Amino acid sequence: MSPEPGGIYLRFWLWTAAVAALVLFYALRVAPVLRIDTDIMALLPGAADQTAAAQQRHSDAVGRKLLFLVGDADPQRAREAARLLADRLRDAHVFTAVSLEADAGMADLTLYREHRFGLLSDAQRRLLSQPGGTERLRAQTLAGLYGPGVMPRALPVAQDPFNLLGDFLAQQLAALGAVRPDHGMLMLTQAGVSYVLVGAEIGGDPFSVDTQDRIMPAIDAAVAQTRGAGAQVIPAGVILHAAQAARRARAEINLVGTLSLLGVALMILLTFRSLRPLLLNVVVLGSGALAALTLCQLVFGRVTLIALVFGSGLIGVAADYSTHFLADQFRNPAGWTPRQALRHVGPSIVMGMGCAVLGYLSLGLTPLPGLRQMAVFSAAGLVVACIGVLCWFPVLGPPARRGKPLPLRWAVWLDRSLGRLGGRHTRSATWVLAVLAVLGMAGVRFADDVRLLYAVPAPLREADSRIRELLQSIPDSQFFLVQGPSPEAVLQTEERLREGLDPVVAHGGLDSYRAISRGLPSAQRQQENHALLAAQVYRPGGIGPRLMDELGFPPALVAQRLAEFEAAAPPLGVAQWLADAVSMPYRDLWLGADANGYASIVSLSGIRDFAALRALATGLPGVQFVDQVAAVSELLGHYRRLALLLLAAAYVLIGSAMALRYGITDAARLLMAPMGAALLTAGVLGACGALNLFHVLGLFLVLGLGVDYAVFLREGAASRATTVLAITLSTVGAALSYGLLAFSATPFIRAIGLTLLIGVGFTYLLALLLQRPPAGTIHMDAS
Repeated sequence: MSPEPGGIYLRFWLWTAAVAALVLFYALRVAPVLRIDTDIMALLPGAADQTAAAQQRHSDAVGRKLLFLVGDADPQRAREAARLLADRLRDAHVFTAVSLEADAGMADLTLYREHRFGLLSDAQRRLLSQPGGTERLRAQTLAGLYGPGVMPRALPVAQDPFNLLGDFLAQQLAALGAVRPDHGMLMLTQAGVSYVLVGAEIGGDPFSVDTQDRIMPAIDAAVAQTRGAGAQVIPAGVILHAAQAARRARAEINLVGTLSLLGVALMILLTFRSLRPLLLNVVVLGSGALAALTLCQLVFGRVTLIALVFGSGLIGVAADYSTHFLADQFRNPAGWTPRQALRHVGPSIVMGMGCAVLGYLSLGLTPLPGLRQMAVFSAAGLVVACIGVLCWFPVLGPPARRGKPLPLRWAVWLDRSLGRLGGRHTRSATWVLAVLAVLGMAGVRFADDVRLLYAVPAPLREADSRIRELLQSIPDSQFFLVQGPSPEAVLQTEERLREGLDPVVAHGGLDSYRAISRGLPSAQRQQENHALLAAQVYRPGGIGPRLMDELGFPPALVAQRLAEFEAAAPPLGVAQWLADAVSMPYRDLWLGADANGYASIVSLSGIRDFAALRALATGLPGVQFVDQVAAVSELLGHYRRLALLLLAAAYVLIGSAMALRYGITDAARLLMAPMGAALLTAGVLGACGALNLFHVLGLFLVLGLGVDYAVFLREGAASRATTVLAITLSTVGAALSYGLLAFSATPFIRAIGLTLLIGVGFTYLLALLLQRPPAGTIHMDAS
C-alpha cells in the first residue's frame, strides 16, 4: 500500500472501474435472474440417499398443492361459489392445475375397464373368500339396484352386474377423508354448512420469491372475489406460509435497515459533522453487498434469506473499516490527511479483515449449502468493503475537522473509567468474568426442534387447523417409505403394509392414508383376484351368469360376459399405469428406481398413534417409517454441533494468524475479548432459554466484531483515543441493527439478532477492559 500519490490514484481509478463493471454486470446478468429463497431448509444438504430423496419428494409434492374449502349454508350456493373460485384461479394462468370436479384425473377409465377382471376392492376380496360370500354379494347387489339409494357405477349393469369396478374405485375415495362426490364435486357438510373442495397446484418452488410474487396475487384476488359473493373460503398450502414469512422477514429487514441506517447516519453526522463520510459508508457497504449477492447467485444459483440476514449482520463488521479510517483524523487534526491515514490504519484494517474472513470461511468447510453460502457472502462482502475503504478513502476522504466531538469525549471517558476499574482490579475482574462464563455455559441447553424455528401467524394457524379438522386427509410430515428390488416387490410390500394400516384407521389411530397399491394392485394380487372371480363369479353356472339371468339379460349377453372374462387382459403394470390419467392422484407417491432398487411413499393423514405406526415398520422388511420433523431436527442438531466445532476451529485459525504477527502471548491476549464475549453471550442466552444452530451462527459474527476490536486496539495503541472512538461508533451501529433484529417475529432472525445484541456489548466492554495500552501510550485528552 504505497502512500505515494501516483499509486493511490491508480488504485482509486482501477477500483472505481472494477466496481462500475460489477454494477453493470449485476444489472445486466444477475438482477434479471436473481433468486431469493425463503426456505429455511435451504440450509441443509440435498438428498443423498433414497430416504432423503423420499423426504424431498414428499415435501415437494405437499409444497406444490393448494386446497380451498368453499362453504355456504346452501349447498347450491356453495357449489356456485366454488365454481367461481376455480374459474378465477384458472383465468390467472399461473397454476399447473386447478381441480373442482370429483372425477378429475378419472374421466377416462378405459385402462381400468380393460383390466377390471383383476381389480377388486379389499371388501370384495374378503367377501368372495368367505363361505357364503357369493350369496351375500348377490344380496348386496340386488339391494343396490332396487333399494332407495343409487349405487354409483363405473360401468352399466350389463357389463359389470356386481359393480366390481365401481366398488374398487369407491375404495380409493377413502384417501379423500371426509369429502365425497356430490353433484360432480367433492363436498362435505358440518354444522349446517356445506363445503366444496377446490384444489390447485403450482409449478414452481413455493419458497421462491418469484413464485410467490406470481402466485399470491392470483390467490388473493380469487379468494377476495369469492368471499365478496358471500361464501366462506378456507385456504391451506405451503406457499401461503412461505409468502407470509417472506413478507414479514422482508418488512423486518427493511425496517431494521432503514432505522439502523438513520441511526448510523445521525451518529456519523454527529461525529464527523459532514455528509461525505456518510455517503462514503453507503458506497462502500453497497459495493460489498452487491459483490456478495453477485457471487452467491453465480456460485449457488440463488440467495437464501438466511444468507441475507447473516449478511445484514456483516454491515457492523464492514463498517468498522470505514469508521476506523475516518476516526483517525482526530489523532492529529491539524496535520491529518486521508493519504496519511492509509499508512497509519491501513495495516490494522487489512489484518482485521483477514482474520474475520478466515473465521467466516471456516463455515465453508461444512456440507451445508446454506452455511457455505454464508461463507461466500461474508468473505466477498468484507473483502470488497475493505478494498473500497483502502482505495477510495485516501482520495475521497474528507479533511480533518478541528475540535473534539461529543462521541469522542464519551468514548474516551468510558475507556478511562474502565481503565481505572481494570487497573485496580484487573485480576479480580478477569476471575469474576471467567467464573460467570463457566457458570453460564454449565446451564446452556440446546433445542434443535425445527418447529421452534417457525412462527405461524394466528390466521394461518387457525385456517390450517380448521381445514385439517374438516377434511381429515391433509398429509402429515410423517410417511412410510416402501422399498424393493422391483416395482412388483414394492407393490406387494405395500399391500402387506396396508393390511396393518387398515386396523389402525379403524381404531382411530390414523384418519386416512394414500398408497399406490390402492390404485394399482400388484400383479400377484391381480392374478389372485382373477382366480377368485373365476372360481366364484365368472364361470358357467356361477353367481355371475345366474344374476344376469335373474335380471333378465339374454343368454347371448351372458355368454359374451364369460368370453370377455376368459380373454381378460394380463395384469396391469406400473409403467402402463403411470402413463395413464388414472394414476394422476398417486404419481407423487412413486419414487421410481435408483441404485438401491425401487421405492414408493405411503402418505399418512391425521396420525394419533405413532407407536402403532412405528411397530408396523419394524415388523415389515422393506418398510421404513420416516418422521421428517424428527429427521430434520436431528440434522439441525448435528450441524449445530458441527458449527460449534468450526467456531472453535475459527478461533484457532485466527489465533494462529495473530500469532504470526504479534507472537503467541499477545495473540492469546487479543483473543480473550472475543472468546470471553462468546462464552458470556452463550451463558446469558442459556439462562434465558435453549440455544440452536442460529445462535451459534450469531457467535460467528460476534467473533468477527471481536477480532476487529482487538486488532484495532492493538495496532492503534499509539492513538488509542481515536481507535476507541472507531470501535465505539461500530458498537453503536451494530447495536442499532442487531437490537432491532432481536425483536423480530421470525424465530431464526430473532436468534441471530439477540445473539449479536448481547455479544456486541460484551465484546466492546471486554476489549476495553482487558486490552489496556502499555505505559507511556499517547492518550488524547478528552476535556
